[in-house]
Amino acid sequence: MKSFLAATLLTCGAAYANDDSAISAQNALHDYCGYSLGPKLLAATIATNHRFTEGIAVIALDIALPNKSKSRRKIGNLSFVCRTEQTSPEDTYSADVKERHAAGTTAREEIDDEDLRGRYGRIVAWQREYQGDNFKGTIAYTDYIFGDGYRFMHEPQFYVCPTRPGISCFSLTVQNDERLTKSEIAATAHLLRDISLVQPEPIAQPCPST
Repeated sequence: MKSFLAATLLTCGAAYANDDSAISAQNALHDYCGYSLGPKLLAATIATNHRFTEGIAVIALDIALPNKSKSRRKIGNLSFVCRTEQTSPEDTYSADVKERHAAGTTAREEIDDEDLRGRYGRIVAWQREYQGDNFKGTIAYTDYIFGDGYRFMHEPQFYVCPTRPGISCFSLTVQNDERLTKSEIAATAHLLRDISLVQPEPIAQPCPST
C-alpha cells in the first residue's frame, strides 16, 4: 500500500519516484524504524533496498553525497537496522550493555559495542552533538580501523545515535573507499540532519506558576 511517503517522493522529484520498491522501503523506514527522510535526502537518493530477517528490518539507501567534483560522484550507503519483533541482536550483549542501551547510547559507545568481539575495531576520529530535524543525539566519524597492532585506512563512516531510548542508531558508509575532504565531511554531516523522527521528541513545558 502506498502511503503519504509516495506523495512525498513524487513531490521531491527523486529519480526513482515511480519505483514501488523505493516507496516500500520508505514505508518500512517509517513503520519499523520510526524515521522519515526530508526532501534534501530524498532528492539525493539513487536507489533503495530493504529486507526482513529474524525480526529485524534492514533498510538501505544509496545517497549521492555533496561534493564539488562534477566528474566523479561519491555515493554513501545510508543504513537503518531496526527491530520488527521483541528479539534482536542485542540479546547477545552483556547485561551492562543492554542497560546502557535502554537508557540511550552515544554513537561512539555503539561503535565500540559493535566492534567489541571483533579482530579489528574502528577508530573514532571525532564525536559531536547532533541536531536532527526534530531530535537530538550524537554523530561520530571514523575512517580508520585498528587490529593486530596496525592502523589501516577504512571506508569512511558516519554513525548517528538519538538520545531518545528505544530508537535505533543509523549509519552512512562511503562506498568504494572514497576519501572525503573536510568540506565534504561537513556537508555530509549537515545532509544527515534532514532526517526526522515520526514521533518527535516532546518539548519541555514551563512549570506552572504557583
